[in-house]
Amino acid sequence: MSATRDDVVRLFGELDDAAIDRVLAVGASIEELREARGWIDGDEELEIALGEPTSARVSRVIDLVQAYVDDEELDEDTDLVT
Repeated sequence: MSATRDDVVRLFGELDDAAIDRVLAVGASIEELREARGWIDGDEELEIALGEPTSARVSRVIDLVQAYVDDEELDEDTDLVT
């Protein structure tokens, strides 16, 4: 099942509407969004375990969010576990 607008906001913080719409258009699942957030946060265990993002959707979400935040830190209070 594809992730929702609330999932995107919970994992990546308050992106603008256009950025959220672009992320949703990828059709990623909540698990893929969590994986993308882990990559963006530089989760070294994830990088070692996987070597690279597991899907084109994860890679696309990473690209979209990184383009939006443009070297700014994501909100550390966002929830990666839920």
